Amino acid sequence: MNILVSSVIEPEHVSQLAERFPKHSFTHLENNEAVPANIASIEVFLRCGIPRAQQEILITQAVNLKWIHTCSAGFDYLPLALIERRGLTLTRSAQTNNVPIAEYVLAHILSFSKRLPEFASAQAQRTWQRRQDLNELVGKTVGIIGAGSISQALAERCKALGMRVIATKRNYEPLSNFDEIIPLAQLDLLLAQSDFVVIACPLTSETRGMIGAAELDHMKREAYLINVARGPIVVTDALVEKLNTGEIAGAALDVFDEEPLPEDSPLWETPNLMLTPHISYVSPHVMPRILEEFAANLERYSRGEPLLNKIKNSSLGY
Repeated sequence: MNILVSSVIEPEHVSQLAERFPKHSFTHLENNEAVPANIASIEVFLRCGIPRAQQEILITQAVNLKWIHTCSAGFDYLPLALIERRGLTLTRSAQTNNVPIAEYVLAHILSFSKRLPEFASAQAQRTWQRRQDLNELVGKTVGIIGAGSISQALAERCKALGMRVIATKRNYEPLSNFDEIIPLAQLDLLLAQSDFVVIACPLTSETRGMIGAAELDHMKREAYLINVARGPIVVTDALVEKLNTGEIAGAALDVFDEEPLPEDSPLWETPNLMLTPHISYVSPHVMPRILEEFAANLERYSRGEPLLNKIKNSSLGY
C-alpha cells in the first residue's frame, strides 16, 4: 500500500518505517503545502503539523484513502466533518506526550510553590529579596480536568510527592493514583478543593469556554491554574481579570486562542502569569514514540485487525 508521510517527519524516520515495512511504499511530502503526484493511490496518511486547509486538499484528492493517523494527542486540528463524510478511520498518538507534559506541569507546580518567578525577577533587578511564603507540596491538592493518559502520568508523579490528586471524568471509573474521580457536571467541586487546577482535556463543543468567570470564582484565592490542553477552553478575558484583581494566585499557559500569541494580547503583561509558546510536549523522545505507535497500528492494519486509539465520538471531537 502507499503511505503518505508529513514533511515534518525527518527523512531518517521515514527510512526506518520503510525498512520495517518493506512491502509498503512511503511518500514523504517535500513540504506540507505540496500535493504529491501519486495522491490518488494513497491509502494511509501519517499527519503531523499540516494546517487544516491543506489537510482538506490532500484528503479530498486522496480518493483511495482509508486511514489517517495524527501525531497530535487530540483531534481538533483535523477536518473531522470531511473525515466523517468520507468514512475514514482516524487514530491518534495517545501515549507520546505523557511524560514531557506531565513534567512540564510539575515544573510549574514546583515553581509556584517555591516562588521561582519572583526570585528570577529579583535576580534581574539585582535585589536580595528573601521570602517567607514558600510552600511544600505534601498534602496539597491538584485537580485535573480530564483523566486521560497525560493526566494519569501527572497523577503518578504528584502522588510520589505526597499530593492529593482528584480529577474529572465524563464516565466514572476508579483509576490508580487518583484519590477521587468527580463527574464533569460537578466541576465546581474540583475547583473549590484544588490548590492547583490543571486543564488536560480535549477541546470539544462541550469544553470550549468551559473555564470562565463563574468557574474561576470557585477557585481558592491562593490557587493556580495551568492549561496544557487548548487555549479556547479558558475564557481569556475572565482569566486576565481574575489575575489583575488577585482573585487567584497565578496561572501558567502553554496554549492560546491564537498562536503565535499576538503582540497586543493583554496576556503578555498580566501579573502572576507564566507564558510558554506551546512547547509542553517537546522532547527528543516524542517522535520515536509517535513512530512506534503508528508502526504498531500499521502492523494491525496490515493484518486486518482493529486499530488502537481510534476517535471515540466524532461529534464531540475526541
